[in-house]
Amino acid sequence: MGNSDRFRRTGFWLLSHQAGGCEDAASLAKAGARVLDQLEQGLSPLIGQRGARLLLTRAWQTARAQHTFLGTSPGSLEAEGTLEELAAQVDGLDPAQVRDGITAVVANALALLSDFIGEGLVTRQVRRIWPELPRAKIPTDEEVGDESI
Repeated sequence: MGNSDRFRRTGFWLLSHQAGGCEDAASLAKAGARVLDQLEQGLSPLIGQRGARLLLTRAWQTARAQHTFLGTSPGSLEAEGTLEELAAQVDGLDPAQVRDGITAVVANALALLSDFIGEGLVTRQVRRIWPELPRAKIPTDEEVGDESI
């Protein structure tokens, strides 16, 4: 399993965990906003708040290429409320599409960070931010329910 697969599974787990069983598009968008906010706050001591925001902005822009609904949100995460506004923008979208897009943003952020500081330190940071993340097990394809994740 490559890093990108591992980061996607981690992003999927984080989004599912934060959504708490809610599967509609707006709830997933709100859960995604919370995950990205927690990631930004958790990375800020390591790379600074500006660095964390730039990393998330780049991850968002990269995911937007395949998940066009992300294009309706500003490309920069500088403005407060940007992520929260996503919930209103996904109204009427397939929840699976929203889940895939937000999972891609999280996975991209983790992959970009891994390029800079290495997978080991990324894993430690993610576990520090989300200690409830299963230690021995990243969700399998069967648990994810979609082999494209």
